[in-house]
Amino acid sequence: MSWKLAVLILVLGATACGLLVLRQQQIDMLAAQWDLRRQITRKEQQLQSLRWEIDELSRDQRLHDWVARNGLDLQPIEFEPRFEAPAAVGPGPIALDGDLPPTGRGG
Repeated sequence: MSWKLAVLILVLGATACGLLVLRQQQIDMLAAQWDLRRQITRKEQQLQSLRWEIDELSRDQRLHDWVARNGLDLQPIEFEPRFEAPAAVGPGPIALDGDLPPTGRGG
């Protein structure tokens, strides 16, 4: 009878230890998640501040002030696309055996 009681106590103790280990793993996982969330929040704040800085540096008035301060005389480039001329076409794709595919150009 006493050996049954000893086995029962050992089984209950092992079960309690196993449950404590699982609980500690949950606590460690939650702590790691919390750390990651804080890092994500910090990175998002840094990203937002960089966006604000980029926006501030790319404003038109600031750019015009920089051009004037450096004495530059910048003019826009006039560009008119011509669509009537077709684009230059190179040779077709190369076949797997290394021969050029027929192009219908008399060859």
